[in-house]
Amino acid sequence: MAEVTKIKNYILYEGRPLIRNGQTLVYGSFSEAAYADMIILNEKQEKTPEGEVIEVPDMIMVTIMSTDKSQLAPLRPQEFHQGLADALEYSITQIERFNKKQTIGK
Repeated sequence: MAEVTKIKNYILYEGRPLIRNGQTLVYGSFSEAAYADMIILNEKQEKTPEGEVIEVPDMIMVTIMSTDKSQLAPLRPQEFHQGLADALEYSITQIERFNKKQTIGK
């Protein structure tokens, strides 16, 4: 099970901030080499265990960006993922990959 912690006005997912503003999610820390910029393209209705119907992210576009302000282009081509869990798993993998590259390059 993934580690989720609430700190002040945002949550940490697997030790990194996850912030949502409308249909945009930003995942990652700017102290690392990269972060994920995610846009929720559509949502679907799901029932909670209590029977309440809620909207959950369905299709998400993920762009992996550099925290280096001199590098404006994405580090990876945009990817489309079905569901938030898949989008976050991809983001974690890519952020860790670019962190390793940055460490090796020093």
